[in-house]
Amino acid sequence: MVFVAVAENTSRRWRPSLVSPTEPAPKIGPVLEKAAWETTSVFDSARPKLVSQKSFDCVLNHRRTMRIFSSASLESVLDLVQRVFEPHYIGRGVFSGRKRKMIVSAGALHPIDIIIVSGVGVSDPIIFCDKSQKFLTLALSNRCELAIAVNEVEKIVPTAVGHLLLFVGDLRSVASAYSEPESLLWRDGGAAIQACSMAAEAYGLTCCPLGHTGQSILNALRAPHSNIVAIGLVVLGKK
Repeated sequence: MVFVAVAENTSRRWRPSLVSPTEPAPKIGPVLEKAAWETTSVFDSARPKLVSQKSFDCVLNHRRTMRIFSSASLESVLDLVQRVFEPHYIGRGVFSGRKRKMIVSAGALHPIDIIIVSGVGVSDPIIFCDKSQKFLTLALSNRCELAIAVNEVEKIVPTAVGHLLLFVGDLRSVASAYSEPESLLWRDGGAAIQACSMAAEAYGLTCCPLGHTGQSILNALRAPHSNIVAIGLVVLGKK
């Protein structure tokens, strides 16, 4: 029943674009950088470097969604998140706001942020800031509302025990570079979730997407503006 309700909600959100299909088109002009979140502290933790012994072919052939697993260490989760989301290049001047990462992204904007919402060692949600390349704890708008939202989401796949990750996107940033930007943001979000899933397989972890946007969790966070979009949730654990 949970998955049916989520599918219906998603369909309603997309229905206007299905009736009048439009294609994104690049704009000429300055590009807005992704908005900075309000943070409370730097989350500093010594992280062992994950090492993969698997070939790329092995990762491709063996990756699958598991729904029964236990928690990994927070240090392992932080290391995986940083490896997937850290930029290898950040643009300057006319290329300000453009980044190069392992994930594909329309216009090299990379509008997706990842937030570690809950799990072992997490007291406040932790975001990876790709600009400073640091983990930061987030300010909350309603701690009680967050706890309720997390509890409800965890019921979707109760056998997947691990760290809950929320993917959010900055629609305002994409809209500064493209007209009709919505589909590009959702495509970027899907690419980010897929990249995390592949990385989890490579490093001996497991990743279970929940089929839920995570809007209820986003509502409890102090988002930088109203055009931050909840893209999806996954649980990350160990096999």
